[in-house]
Amino acid sequence: MDDILLPHYFADLEVNDEHFCLDEDSATPPRPERRHAREDQSKVFWKARRQKTREKAKEKRRADKLTDPNFAARQRAAHSLKDQWKDKSLHEIAFFGPHVVIDLSFQDRMDSKELSSVAAQILHAYGHHRRAERPLQLHVTSLVDAALDHLAKNVGFRSWKIFYHEEHFADVFEPESIVYMTGDSPDVLERLDESKVYIIGGISDNGNAMAGATYAEAKRLGLQTARLPIDRYMAVNKSCALNVNHVFEIVTDVARDGDWARAFERSIPARMRRPAAPGFTAPRQNGCDNLSNASSDGALDVSEPVVPSDCSEPAELSAARA
Repeated sequence: MDDILLPHYFADLEVNDEHFCLDEDSATPPRPERRHAREDQSKVFWKARRQKTREKAKEKRRADKLTDPNFAARQRAAHSLKDQWKDKSLHEIAFFGPHVVIDLSFQDRMDSKELSSVAAQILHAYGHHRRAERPLQLHVTSLVDAALDHLAKNVGFRSWKIFYHEEHFADVFEPESIVYMTGDSPDVLERLDESKVYIIGGISDNGNAMAGATYAEAKRLGLQTARLPIDRYMAVNKSCALNVNHVFEIVTDVARDGDWARAFERSIPARMRRPAAPGFTAPRQNGCDNLSNASSDGALDVSEPVVPSDCSEPAELSAARA
């Protein structure tokens, strides 16, 4: 048989008139073996990553146990609440104020990968929501089309204790009660007000193509805006853009005890922080164990739960809940 020109990855093949055969001493393994090797490497990688995540969660709980004198009581309350949620429908649960809304109206400006990221962030936010000692009333608005498809990929999505709306948030809540939380706002959110509705933009924008979009939308609608007082308590990168779940965790924790510093310490990832300037000391709030001690100027009082009102949601979700 005449010489045959073969690709470089067949260099170790011995050619005869009958068939191709692989030299036993060849350094290039057959394709199935290489695929299995890659699969094994992937399994090892994800196993190590899950283990690292569990270790970080344990370290976080240990830190909370040392810094929070009410840690044990909060854990018991959270477990008790989780058990109660299993036996109650959405409208039977007594939520606390204020309302928090995840706005998905920007979905037309995101691709499939970005929408999947937003759906994952909502999943993480719901995990914190379920564990919260004082759960807030959580809404998701503009839940239609691609956003609904991506969120529905999460197991158990239809039974989550969340109020779903096909409508835009401006069609669900009174404009004067809305505060859109955006890092571009010139106004700082000093305290939470249970009569307000706080909007979180459901955006995943790794390329900063949508920088300033939430603030521009709020101004277009004539809504009040506010940004978290992060720079008063922590030094962060200028490009610090918190995920949906980070913002929701912070609002939930501050609604519980009014302590911004502790909420930021718990929820802002280390990769977004930078060394504080010399002499910088983060302020601590006094008398923030219970916000019912707050002044009567409209600041949040979480001593009483908010009984959820009737909220519309996509028809197919209503049918699924029934």
